[in-house]
Amino acid sequence: MGLAPIDDATFERLLASLAEAVGPVEAAVRAVPRDRWEEVIHTGDGAWTRRQLLAHMAANDLRQLIRIRIGAGVPEPGDDLAHAAELEVHDWNRGRVAERAGNDVETLVAEMRANRAALIALLRSLTAAQRARPMPFRGEPTPLAEMVPVLIGHLDGHARELVAGVGG
Repeated sequence: MGLAPIDDATFERLLASLAEAVGPVEAAVRAVPRDRWEEVIHTGDGAWTRRQLLAHMAANDLRQLIRIRIGAGVPEPGDDLAHAAELEVHDWNRGRVAERAGNDVETLVAEMRANRAALIALLRSLTAAQRARPMPFRGEPTPLAEMVPVLIGHLDGHARELVAGVGG
């Protein structure tokens, strides 16, 4: 059983907003001096450097891909286990950041762009009936119309954290 279908115009606006959300991150990345990437700025999940925060942002859409495939009824092999693992949010975040420990800033930005493009492509591939299904999001069944703005806000908030304290 699904929710009320999301109308095409609203859906297209959500997709456009998702695509545009990487812009403020890229602007923030350009504003951070090279010698400031290893400074600790984020302590919500332990002490993170700016580069580690960017690694978190680069990987975050990987969990959204899993959530949406499961919610839409098109899971890939291993999605159920991956979804169970990502419910342990802090452990999942630390693991994804550790996997990217050797990646430079440009590589992380490219991965973030690629993962966001994959997320948008997946969403675009869904039927209206699949888009109307609740998605498993933060432990709760959530409509896409509510989930997508949270994803946008997540990137926006972290973009602000990247540039906090760098002057300008």
